[in-house]
Amino acid sequence: MKSRLVLSFALVLSFLAASFGLTEPVYYEDFGHGKSLQELGFTGFHPSFWTLDLKGRYMKGINPGGMGRAAEIYTPRFAASRRHNELAVEWKANFLAGKDRHGSEEELAVGLADNRGDVLYRLSISPTRHGKEEGFTLAFYKAGRPHEALLKKVFFKTPLPGWHTFRMIFAPPEAGGGIPVLGEGKEVLSLRDLTYLDFAGLRFAYRAARRHQAVGIDDILVTGGEAPSADTVPPVTRDDYDYEHEHEWRREPVVIHLTAADEGSGVAATYYRINNGPVESGTEITLTADGIYEVSYW
Repeated sequence: MKSRLVLSFALVLSFLAASFGLTEPVYYEDFGHGKSLQELGFTGFHPSFWTLDLKGRYMKGINPGGMGRAAEIYTPRFAASRRHNELAVEWKANFLAGKDRHGSEEELAVGLADNRGDVLYRLSISPTRHGKEEGFTLAFYKAGRPHEALLKKVFFKTPLPGWHTFRMIFAPPEAGGGIPVLGEGKEVLSLRDLTYLDFAGLRFAYRAARRHQAVGIDDILVTGGEAPSADTVPPVTRDDYDYEHEHEWRREPVVIHLTAADEGSGVAATYYRINNGPVESGTEITLTADGIYEVSYW
């Protein structure tokens, strides 16, 4: 007796129209497209400090040389402001932690900088073990003279091995200027500050107390904000999904095509996310596995 597999779908689309500043990507970098070291912007570092994850994607990994000296890992530049819209910065980090490593011996520092490259806000992430408890010590700083000021420091309990997603959100003045910091989708710390509103880039730096330690970063995403631009007409993205059968179970793979248009500066890229997963770029979405999907695009 022959048997066959029936794939069923219930597809729900969640629209992230580009006219809403909260969802528009200001900057996005995925190290999974097989770029060379030069294309990824790294010069002067020995390739042996680079590693690949299990999927063969590049990780921004580097050994700073020990003795606590910080090494700049990556510095993407862009223009963004939280004067009127929420600004969010998201990335993944992997400290390649071994079982024999204890305490806050290493630090990944993620800073928002101005157009001169000076860091205005900085989040310090250090893998930490206290007995049987393990997680990250997070410390949030803001620029000041003669030294930066510590605003808040917390311990975030979570298993250390593998990739971890972090997110900083900067609310505009009319929303109170809150700055929540999320680890693995959960709020870890929250504070309020409106000292700085405009930003021009990120700075990823890493230091370690021992040699042969490394960190990887991936999937850097900056969304929202108000980027200075003469183009005030937002792009429009449309899909060709059959809404007549929305919320109905489907018995065949679902293919969705996205079409974007912009009368001003043109369309640079189209992005989408499935079930709050990683951000992907492209104009065709294919769903083949059995399940219920929420598709967001912009």
